[in-house]
Order: sequence, then structure tokens, then C-alpha cells
Amino acid sequence: MVAWPLILIIIAMLAGLLVVCTYMLAHYHHPDDANTAWFPKAVVVLGFSAAALSVLLLPLDVANRNSGSTLDMLLFVYIVYPLVAFLALVVIPFAMFYYEAEEAENNSKSKQLYSALCYTFWTVIVFAGIVGILYGLIGKAEIPVQALTARLQPGDAPLNTPCSGCTSTKVDLVIHVSLLVYLVGALSFVGIVLFVCFGGVGMIALPVDLVRDFVDRPRRIPLDVLAHRKVEIGVQASRLLAEGEELARRTREKGGKRNRKDRKAYAKFEKKVYLLEKNFKKNVVAHSRANTRHPWWYVFDLVLGIFCGLASFLWVLHIILYMMVDPPASPFLNDMFIDLDKAFPLFGTSAYALFTLFLLWAVIKGNVKVGLRIAWFTIHPMIPGETLMSSLLFNAALILLSSLAVTQFTAAAFFSYARLTAVSSVFAVQISHLRGIKHVINNTKFFLVIMIGLTFLYYACCGTKRKLKKDDDDDD
Repeated sequence: MVAWPLILIIIAMLAGLLVVCTYMLAHYHHPDDANTAWFPKAVVVLGFSAAALSVLLLPLDVANRNSGSTLDMLLFVYIVYPLVAFLALVVIPFAMFYYEAEEAENNSKSKQLYSALCYTFWTVIVFAGIVGILYGLIGKAEIPVQALTARLQPGDAPLNTPCSGCTSTKVDLVIHVSLLVYLVGALSFVGIVLFVCFGGVGMIALPVDLVRDFVDRPRRIPLDVLAHRKVEIGVQASRLLAEGEELARRTREKGGKRNRKDRKAYAKFEKKVYLLEKNFKKNVVAHSRANTRHPWWYVFDLVLGIFCGLASFLWVLHIILYMMVDPPASPFLNDMFIDLDKAFPLFGTSAYALFTLFLLWAVIKGNVKVGLRIAWFTIHPMIPGETLMSSLLFNAALILLSSLAVTQFTAAAFFSYARLTAVSSVFAVQISHLRGIKHVINNTKFFLVIMIGLTFLYYACCGTKRKLKKDDDDDD
């Protein structure tokens, strides 16, 4: 019997994802891209939608299992995750190269297309070569199982006779995985690096910054104070203008080429410009509330920050109790999801979806925070109404790769809740035990908790000092 309610939920979910992702694009994209770059825009919407769908596939799989497994979820797995890989490896790199080539002067459409195809081709060739070599050498999964051995008993022996020589040993069942599974595993490995670095930072920075948005909400300031601050900002802008001209002069002298030192200096310059522009807009908004957010939005930020802080705390507690302790001290969130499903079938899957989407949101937040702190890292902040397509494409690729890591991590974190599902069998059974990367995948929980702890210590020790310094600078 076909589960029509589940099919309707899938259709509604896909339509909702497209609407939300289209709204995100319209909300964030720069006015310069208003009537251009239609192909990159479509790629961004598709990338965001595919990333969200990939992390929502496991709760959908659980809902299908609870309804009697009427849908072939393995087919969904072999459609969605290859789509994620294709978007991350081929489509988004091509769109980025195509968009960047469009900005060059005197560049025809044919040259633009040729340049994008060449760069994309070599990107795919390099990655395919690496994955192909690794798959040929170590493309196997070592799944731990219990092997039972026993001696034969006489035919006339009673059935309740104790078995002499029966033993139980732990061995590794070695199986060949498909090339598709190994490709998803390789991308998941790359995503884990991003997930640990950015997700660990974002799980602390996200609730803290939301609460700070409420605390530091714009307050009306007198006109004379605004004029004084504008003068100070103007002095800083003049210094940055001179610094930018010096960087441009050095680049021209080197024939347009930049070495490592120049790239580092240019990245620092970009961050200074971004922060100065942000400070200027904050002061303007503080003087005039025209065309700004309604005050109730800042209250919403406070409430959302509290809930995000609670989600981060529950995640850390669950990782410690269920994932880091062997055997697990408590199923914790697994039991909560199961109990919610007993109350109403969609409550548990909805709660699971919220926890996974929270991890994705934390990764995006961590990308911005880490990018603003490391000199050699080029930032791609998503600012409403000011984000160029190159930054949107970059964040789409980041979210796609991180979505695989989030799926991998949540499949292990909620194994008791998601057992006997197609997604869990791929990620928690095969990919988690791939040769060469299984130790990194299985130790992700430790790396993530360490990163969360370091970020918490940073905010506890340095966050207040940086806040006070910033306030002093604003008052000068």
C-alpha cells in the first residue's frame, strides 16, 4: 500500500525548500546581480535545496520505516547524494568560474564558457584521479561483527545439551563498497574537516551572537555624536583608501601577480573594509530608524539565541553520554525522539530535523567567524542585500559538503533512533568503516567537542575584553 500522506509530505517539503531557498537568494543577493547571473542563481537555489534535502532524508527515512517501509528509500539515497556530489564537484565550480570570467573586461560569452569548462574539467580530473586511486587501493569497508564457532554434537544428543567449545570472537567483515558509496565517503571526509572547524565554532558563536544582536541593538543617538563618529570613520576610510591604492600599485608592479604575502595583506584589507562598512551602517541606523528592522525582531533574536544555546548544550551532552562513552551511558536524545514519535508520529522526525538543520546553521556561522579571524582566509560573508554571487556559490558548496558530514554525524549520533533505515546503512555502517578514513570519522565526536570547548574558552576569556574594546572605540 502506497503511503500517500508521506508522499504528500515529500512534495510539500520539496516545494517548501525551493520557496525558502529562493527567498534566501532574493534576500541576500547584491543589487549588481539583480538582472544578471541567472544560471549561478539557479545553482545557488538548487545547492541550498539539495543540502537541506540531504540532511532531511534520514528523518524522512525514519518516517517511512514507521509507516511500514512503503517507499524505496535506497533509491532516494542513490538519487540525492550523487546529486549533492555532482553539484559540489561539477556544477558549482563551473558556475563560480563562469561568474568570475564574466567580470573580466572584453570577455565574450564563448571565452567565458571556455574558461569555465577548462577550470572545471581540471578540477574534476584531479579529484577523480585521487578518488579513483584510493578506491582501487583501499575501497573496502571493515565492519566489526561477532563470529560464533561451535563443535558438532552427536546426532542423538539432546537439544538442551550444553555446547562444548562454543566461542564468540570479534572480527572485521571486509566488504567491497560501490564507487558511489566511496565517492560520498570521500566528500563526507572533506565535509567533516569543515564541519569540525566551522561547526564547533558556530555552535557557540551562533547563540552568543544572537543574544548580542539584542544587547547591541541600535539605540537612537544625538546628531552631534553621529557627526563625530562619521568623522572618525572618515579618517579610517582615508587610511584604508591609501592602503588599497598601495596594494593596487604593488600588484601592478608585479604584473598583476600576487605572492603569499600580498594575498595575506589583501585578505586583511578586505576584512578591514568589511568591518568599517558594518560600523558605519550601525551608526547610521542608530540615528535614524527608517527602513530598519522592527524592534520586535531583536526580541526574536534573543529568544532564538536562548533556544540555540539550549540546542548546543543538548548536543554536547548527547555527544558525551551517547557517543564518547562505550557502552553509552544513556540514549538521551534518541529516547526523546522515540517518545515524541509515540506522542505523535511527526514530532520525533521534526525534532530530529531541527537538530540537524541547527548543525548546518552552525557551520555557516562558523565559516563567517573563522574567516574574519584568520588573515589568509578569504571571507565570504552572507550580508542581506550585499552578497555577490561568488560568495553565495562558495557558501552553497560549503553547505553541500557539510551536509554530508552532518548526515554522517547524525546517523551515528542517533543510531538507536534511525536503525534499520537505508541512510543509516550507508553512512553509519559502510562509510563509517571505510579503510583509511574510518578512524577520522569515528573520532569526529572528540574533535568537535574539543573545538566547541576551545571556542567557549575563547568567548569566556576574550569575548568580554573585545566587546569592551569595541565599545571604547565607538565612544572615542
